Amino acid sequence: MIAIVCFLVFLILITYVFYPATIILLSKNKKTNSLGDVEYNNINIIIPIHNEEKVIGQKLASIAASDYPADKIKIHIGLDICTDNSFNIINQYDDRLDIQKHIYNERIGKPNIINEITKTLIAQDDIILFTDADIILEQDTIKKINAAFNDASVGIVDVHLENISSKNIEENTYNTLENKTKKAEALLFNLFQGASGACYAIRRKYFKPIPNNFLVDDYFISMNVYLQNGKGIFLDDCIVYEHKTTTIEQEFNRKKRIAAGNFQNMWHFKALFFTPYKAIAYTFITHKLLRWLTPFFLIFIVAYLLINYTLIIFVLTLILSMLAFLLAIFGVKYNLIKIVSYFLIMQLAILLGFIQFLIGIKSNIWQPTPK
Repeated sequence: MIAIVCFLVFLILITYVFYPATIILLSKNKKTNSLGDVEYNNINIIIPIHNEEKVIGQKLASIAASDYPADKIKIHIGLDICTDNSFNIINQYDDRLDIQKHIYNERIGKPNIINEITKTLIAQDDIILFTDADIILEQDTIKKINAAFNDASVGIVDVHLENISSKNIEENTYNTLENKTKKAEALLFNLFQGASGACYAIRRKYFKPIPNNFLVDDYFISMNVYLQNGKGIFLDDCIVYEHKTTTIEQEFNRKKRIAAGNFQNMWHFKALFFTPYKAIAYTFITHKLLRWLTPFFLIFIVAYLLINYTLIIFVLTLILSMLAFLLAIFGVKYNLIKIVSYFLIMQLAILLGFIQFLIGIKSNIWQPTPK
């Protein structure tokens, strides 16, 4: 039994420590291919919105300020029952941008909006930029994304997302590690595990419709690009920004929803379990699958320790609790304890997301985080 516990601990260390550390180290001296003359592709920007009056104007202004040729950009905004002033704000940019409004009179959710708008785009070599209303682009964001598609084999391009409002050190640390890991995956394997749903681009021909009630559409879209032999590029020097401050409850519910969607994707792409020798399967298992299974590993480990070493566990828990209390009294920073707490909260969110997945997900519509 102790051998099983040690093996499960090893699996947790693989996905959270050994795997990212190894591939980041191996990719350190890898460089992306240099680009020659870059063709300006047609860029279709899809922005699903639901009551985004506080941010949609700033978003469109950032696109209008782009140094990419305006005649090559077409914006598709899916208005998912907007009852605020979003529509009127969008109208103010009609003379500066080529905007097509897709108005929905009942809530259908972001994945369905993506499906509906994408199927109207015919040209298979056009680029689709999926982006949220609260993501602000830099002047050269679109140009950098387009340049990455200069290689005809590239199917998906992700960018570096920064939340400049977040004061959650643990969340920011996790996101920084994720960005570095995805960059390393792209350099080593020509793919990365899951685009940032807030802003990423694909070549139209690789798009596959998102299944009904899928919660994590960006991961589904990403994986289908790779399964069609499209390559992935992560642009670490292409930074986009979000201003989002969430409460602990909002962040926990977001992680729980994402976890439920991850288990949908796990089940959908379960055939990859049997081909671990392929890059797409290897990265899927080590980067994602083991993380999604970590709460179950921890339950087994803790149960074993409680049954066999009850007194030791009780004493250690008491000592650690007292240490945390004393550190707080004396104002000593204890980031390690905060990181551990954040890790455990993430595991609880994954566990509850799994339960939601088992019960059945009836809708992929949710309320956006208040801006």
